[in-house]
Amino acid sequence: MFFAKLSKALNKFYFFNLRAVKIKFQLETGYLLTEFIQELNTSLSKKTNLDLESKVAFYGGFNNFFFVEHYNKKVLRLVSKIANNNLLQRENAFLSWQDEMAVIPSITPKWFGFKNIKNSQLSCLTMEALLPPKEITPQTLLDLYKNIGDQTLLLPDFKEAIKTKKGFIFQLDGSSKIIDLLNNFVVKIHEPSAYVFVESYLNDRRYLFKGNKTVFDEIKKTVNDVELISQTIDLELYYGLIHGDFKKGNLLKDSSKNLKMIDLQYYQYGARLWDLAFYCSKIKKDFSVIKASYLSALDLSAVEIKLFILFYIVSNLLHTNKKNIKKTILTRLIPALEYIR
Repeated sequence: MFFAKLSKALNKFYFFNLRAVKIKFQLETGYLLTEFIQELNTSLSKKTNLDLESKVAFYGGFNNFFFVEHYNKKVLRLVSKIANNNLLQRENAFLSWQDEMAVIPSITPKWFGFKNIKNSQLSCLTMEALLPPKEITPQTLLDLYKNIGDQTLLLPDFKEAIKTKKGFIFQLDGSSKIIDLLNNFVVKIHEPSAYVFVESYLNDRRYLFKGNKTVFDEIKKTVNDVELISQTIDLELYYGLIHGDFKKGNLLKDSSKNLKMIDLQYYQYGARLWDLAFYCSKIKKDFSVIKASYLSALDLSAVEIKLFILFYIVSNLLHTNKKNIKKTILTRLIPALEYIR
């Protein structure tokens, strides 16, 4: 009985969600949704020489309007993402670059086209359909992490990359917790302003450490240690291409079981270890597991370990609240701090 009611409720949710999308889409583009899907289906069928059938889908994601799934003989082949122009143009720049350069191994889905929808604020990006992996082993994750870093060698050919004396700049507009961290901390770890920012970031979360002042003070000391290191060592030596939002939900596998990354809206040129530390914070494992499964497999210098721990602590605090802070402190933060003391 419970599951029947749940199913009925979900059906109502998707019905009203689709109805709202149809209305909003027509208002913004002048297209009937069915007309747009049919036109897109016809275009992709010609491009791929596949007899495709297409339908609307909702995968979630704050920045996404909706998706269109494209099937051939009931097998999902392609996915089109419909979202705001600025976000999709950024993602399209990366996917089309990978396609143009024929990067091997490719770290993104295969690109199948991009277009603005009738001069509206919406665009459509079509890519290879990927599937959620049953498991992401530490070695598979580390292989992808290393492959992302290898793309730095190709960045001069990336049309969106602005070359400066300090490396590459990718403009990331907007403001959110993750964007602010990337813009003000991760890509500027070599600058004094990064430490001013992270001090403020930590002070905003001081309330979480009520009764654990010693731990908070140790975190602040770690920030000071890295800042001192930045004054004597060129931390830009540890820079490269980063995904920015490197987490399990953004990692999928293709038909050959190769792990690839999606949602390329936050990529930056910054401290490479951010991606690995962010991923490790999101899988919600004790630090002992992180140390054994990831850190022990990498040949990291003392400086890199310090950077990783700082990024790991900062990213843990990005999604920590009063309900889980005690466990976070005991199983992640304290062991991480002890690792570098």
